[in-house]
Amino acid sequence: FGATLGVPNGHSGQPPSHGRSTLPGCVNRIAAGHRVQLVDIARYNGKPATIIVTARHGQAAAEVWVVGATCSASDSDVLTSRPLPRG
Repeated sequence: FGATLGVPNGHSGQPPSHGRSTLPGCVNRIAAGHRVQLVDIARYNGKPATIIVTARHGQAAAEVWVVGATCSASDSDVLTSRPLPRG
């Protein structure tokens, strides 16, 4: 991805980078009907982000998505994404 992904040191008790009410809509928008394998809160280029991994679906590869704080049901806010190798 060209940037460091990492989970923040310690949990501050703060909500994830998305409001709790917008995260499900964000995940549904990004997954677009594909099975979600992982959702994790992280940092990308020093800013709060959410990592979403979708499962392989037919000929479509599994993918990892890094989305920003404004991701919601109506805004993808994709910072980067990559297909995952089959294996």
